[in-house]
Amino acid sequence: MDHNIILTTKEGKLVRFTTGHTFSYINVKDQNTWSRSPIIESYGRNIYLLSDARKQILRHKKSGADFTQGGEYLKEEDALSI
Repeated sequence: MDHNIILTTKEGKLVRFTTGHTFSYINVKDQNTWSRSPIIESYGRNIYLLSDARKQILRHKKSGADFTQGGEYLKEEDALSI
């Protein structure tokens, strides 16, 4: 995600603050809002969120200008140990 800052809102939206001092919403496909997560990270072209129940990491892959719906990142046996 380059050198951008990503913020979460109370409404379940993600906002990107760029080095050019502009704000823009980040869209997720097939979902009205992002998962409400207190923890968000990006790595490479993906965004990772801790699930609402805090039992899984959700990976959203970059797809054009948007991101895909979150998929489970951890194997089930690993998620049980969180």
